[in-house]
Amino acid sequence: MTSMAERGAEVRVRRAARADEASLVALLEAHGAELGKAAPDRTALVRGVAAFLEAEEARFLLVAEVDGTIAGALTAQGLVGVTDGRPFFLVDDIVVSPAHRRAGVARRLLTEVESMARAAGAPRVELLVRSVNLPALTLVSRAGYRKAADVHLTLALEPAEPER
Repeated sequence: MTSMAERGAEVRVRRAARADEASLVALLEAHGAELGKAAPDRTALVRGVAAFLEAEEARFLLVAEVDGTIAGALTAQGLVGVTDGRPFFLVDDIVVSPAHRRAGVARRLLTEVESMARAAGAPRVELLVRSVNLPALTLVSRAGYRKAADVHLTLALEPAEPER
């Protein structure tokens, strides 16, 4: 596959804006379908995107554009460690459209959030990724991310949506 640089396309990363909402919802819906998840409640998805778009500086949604089209997105939150009072960033989602995969879009999004974390004085960026998502695990491993000693646990407070 040719890289985006070889194709002459530039990846531009920026904070998402209200005007991006429809494109982001469509990207996230397609991503969920690709993972075999039940179709999300569109109202809840729109509400989630809106929450990040209206968020304070601690939560943010980045988009990667290629030729004026949203090719990918990343959500992250700035947190503070209670043991040292230092900030750190937690990346929750990285989504790239199938047409722009393996072309540097996800890496560019990660590079931007890493730069933001450094600028905030954060000593680390943490990342959540599903253990079965081998392409994502390969990407983040190549980018220098390592498995942490911490274990991520979840308590469902609402019934889980059935997998398709």
